Amino acid sequence: MRDTARRAFIATVVVGGIVVAALALWKLKLLIAILFFAFIIAAAMRPGVDALRRRKVPRGLGIAIHYLGLVAVLGLLLYFVVPTASEQVQE
Repeated sequence: MRDTARRAFIATVVVGGIVVAALALWKLKLLIAILFFAFIIAAAMRPGVDALRRRKVPRGLGIAIHYLGLVAVLGLLLYFVVPTASEQVQE
């Protein structure tokens, strides 16, 4: 009987732990998504930053150049897309 109770207790603790972990991941889903996209951006920027390092550009400046380029591209994209999209919505 003790063995059965012990197994039931262990199973309950394991299932409870899984439920708590799932709830914690659910609550942290926004943070996890932000970290995921940060890793994707960092991985995409690395070859360019490394190329700038080979040309004797400091790493911090290379990262800043890439971020400024990203902001510029997004700004241009919004500049050209938003007016067209708003015209289509008004029609």
